[in-house]
Amino acid sequence: MFDQKAPLIFALASLLCLIPAPASCASVKLTEGCAYGANALQKLDIYSDSEAKVSKRPVVIYIHGGGFVSGDRISSVGSMPQFFNGNGYIFVSIDYRLSPQYRYPAHVQDLARAIAWVKAHIGAYGGNGEKIFLLGHSAGAQMAALVTSDEQFLRKEGTGINAVSGVVLLDGGAYDVTASLLSKSERPVNSQAFSNNPAVWRQASPMSHVKAGKHMPPYLIFYVAGTRQGAGQSIKLSRLLEHSHVPVILKKIDHKNHRTLNYDLGRPDDWQKKLVIDFLQAHD
Repeated sequence: MFDQKAPLIFALASLLCLIPAPASCASVKLTEGCAYGANALQKLDIYSDSEAKVSKRPVVIYIHGGGFVSGDRISSVGSMPQFFNGNGYIFVSIDYRLSPQYRYPAHVQDLARAIAWVKAHIGAYGGNGEKIFLLGHSAGAQMAALVTSDEQFLRKEGTGINAVSGVVLLDGGAYDVTASLLSKSERPVNSQAFSNNPAVWRQASPMSHVKAGKHMPPYLIFYVAGTRQGAGQSIKLSRLLEHSHVPVILKKIDHKNHRTLNYDLGRPDDWQKKLVIDFLQAHD
């Protein structure tokens, strides 16, 4: 039997980010609650394995979805930590400030700060801070696209878009925030995440910032067939990236929905995981 005191001991140590806490799989080491900022939500978890410190592993940073108002770094990772660790990657899952208490640009500012933290500190956990990939679902996909298209956020953290080696987007629907907010409503729209200012909507839209010559990283974009927002905006973003000479792969996913596209990633019966690993390995 397990010592009943063990969970408390591990939890306390993890809050200080001093020793790894046990994950659900024995081969995965979880270091949880590392603070990348002063806010209670500016925390991240690091999943590594026993061989990670033998060589510097590339890193996948996961950004959860939830419409910018909900979600967390723990409940949506599913089998991803074991999957990415097993394929030679350190896996990092982040929390970020949520709406309505915080509005744009708080979410993407947090992502930029987390990237800078990982770049500076992941070496202590066996990771390579020069090989960072982003994996975002839903709202997290919008954030991943924005932080790698609008250079101001990473620049403010002392780095740049070139800190990211590649981006995987899972069924994002706000690559054009204006189109998203006006698709079902007439003006004025008062978004919990983006206010009621159309100028802010445009600034918060990744598609407003995609331009040739920015040296943006390559993208792998998944969208679920039959979802108007996710499908339409993913296709438009892909075309814009292509026209701007940014490497991009677009994949339509049948027989899954917005939720299962994320939760199935890395499971033994999930076929899209090979596409993800092939993409990462092509650019690490």
